[in-house]
Amino acid sequence: MRQGLKFLKSLYSRSYKDFEILSWIKERRDAVVTTLTEIDIKDLKSWAFNEYGLSHDSGKFYQIQLRRNEINGKHWDQPIINQPEIGILGFITTEIKGVLHFLVQAKIEPGNINIVQLSPTVQSTKSNFTKVHGGSLTPFVEYFLHKKSHALVDQLQSEQGSRFYQKRNRNIIIEINEYLEHPNYIWLTLGDIVAMTKHHNTVNMDTRTVISCIHFGSYLTEALELKTLFNSSENGWVDSMLRRDVYQYSYPEILSRITESKFKREHSSKTIKLNETRDWIYEDGKIVNIQDKYFDVVGYDIHIENRETTNWNQPLIKPKGEGICCFFAKKFDGVYHLLVQLKDEIGSFDGVEMAPTIQLSNENLKESKYYKIFKSKLNTDAVLFDTMQSEEGGRFYQEQNRNMIIEVNDDISLDDNFMWMTVQQLKTFLQYNNYVNIQSRSIIASLPL
Repeated sequence: MRQGLKFLKSLYSRSYKDFEILSWIKERRDAVVTTLTEIDIKDLKSWAFNEYGLSHDSGKFYQIQLRRNEINGKHWDQPIINQPEIGILGFITTEIKGVLHFLVQAKIEPGNINIVQLSPTVQSTKSNFTKVHGGSLTPFVEYFLHKKSHALVDQLQSEQGSRFYQKRNRNIIIEINEYLEHPNYIWLTLGDIVAMTKHHNTVNMDTRTVISCIHFGSYLTEALELKTLFNSSENGWVDSMLRRDVYQYSYPEILSRITESKFKREHSSKTIKLNETRDWIYEDGKIVNIQDKYFDVVGYDIHIENRETTNWNQPLIKPKGEGICCFFAKKFDGVYHLLVQLKDEIGSFDGVEMAPTIQLSNENLKESKYYKIFKSKLNTDAVLFDTMQSEEGGRFYQEQNRNMIIEVNDDISLDDNFMWMTVQQLKTFLQYNNYVNIQSRSIIASLPL
């Protein structure tokens, strides 16, 4: 509980105003020259384009494979990123004037919207921190590799199950007794970081997934007098985040639902050749869908000044449109609950994970059973949270999802793969690997509102 209170104190503290952080980001953006040029994937240096997809000459980094997939009778082909390495997404923290601060990086990724976004202290693949690229060592990575610290959070969490094949990263927060300085880094409180998630495409995906893993403790209602310390006594989100005595489904019931879904799952995925795919072709220097849907696989020549290596080529996934990641929220006994979907994606490491109520591309939005409710609530006061958030700019080119929370007061019929859960319950499952998907974690990172 003491560690949870330490995080809570940081959550309700600010070291900077929003405009000051945004100004610092702009300064970092203006200080670095970045160029990105689209090229034919056949011309990518150090990459081989063959009948099965794209791979790096070193055998490291990642591959883009063509795979034939099946889940519970649904069949399809697609390109997918295969990156079996476990990378580090890590924050260094230290106490400054009695408040826990996070060492945040202004990181440039080739696919970023806004170019610079707030990143963890270390955001690095194994290939990068072992210097396969031949460049310099990732700053501060030694704190995570040589046990020079105390771990506050340390978990393996999944990446996008529709774009990565069984990809996981180590989400870790460590505490040290040093004050580190670097021109491209800034010390922020958790409150500073969460506040910046309200700004479009400012806090990167990796920061959001790491801070979502923070558990603030669980309390009975009598203990929640501490809420008054944070001026949040009427905030249903604080109750949802901290209380353990209000819920619609118990932990055994939730686990049984998940286990049942995994038990019934029938799936397969195998690599195939590009000329064997039903819907994908090489055309105009890219791998594209024949119906011009979903995304393209595009090659880029990249120059970024302040990276471990400054010039390189790589393929990126370039989406055709935006996605919607939306939780419905409803108060039960004065406590907000989120409508959680048990979603099965072919790339998920362990099958079903907890997803937002709606997690679809705009082109597939009408497939949601809750589409009519969603449409009826747009542009009303029922929308509690609405911001555009980027996906990871090292693998995706300017991909963003509309992250939303919409309050509903009506009775909603639920299938077996939907459940009302408190934030406290979701964060409890976040203490373990591969239960809560990255789209859910991205929204949870912005709570409490």
